[in-house]
Amino acid sequence: MWAHYAEKHRGFCVGINKKTLSFIKFTKLIDVEYLNSLPKRPLFPSDEENVGYLLKHLSTKSKHWSYEREVRLVYLLKSRIAINLPSDFINEIIFGISMSEEHKNEITDLRNKNFPTAKLFQAELDRNRFKINLKLLSK
Repeated sequence: MWAHYAEKHRGFCVGINKKTLSFIKFTKLIDVEYLNSLPKRPLFPSDEENVGYLLKHLSTKSKHWSYEREVRLVYLLKSRIAINLPSDFINEIIFGISMSEEHKNEITDLRNKNFPTAKLFQAELDRNRFKINLKLLSK
């Protein structure tokens, strides 16, 4: 997934504390469903069916990607607003193998200011296996 979503290992991954989701209204944690075809949209949907279709569409991917076991966080609101997240919302941040020091420092500063309990990890290639290891940088 790092190569696909984290700009060839130059990006980062954020782990969230699922327990804090109950404090954020209008959020939904959805397991991605891996199918061979896109979900069908009702011809004349009610508002409820429209929301259901939208959530289904947002949580469906090709079976080709099933190894990811992805979960998506969806925020259900009709307008754009800022969300105040609790300081324990993020519990870990993983820096990609090729992330620049400048970006690591910027993210670390934001973490120290807003999510001080989040652990920092550095992703590293395993020397003997096709695997990525995580090295703990700070608690």
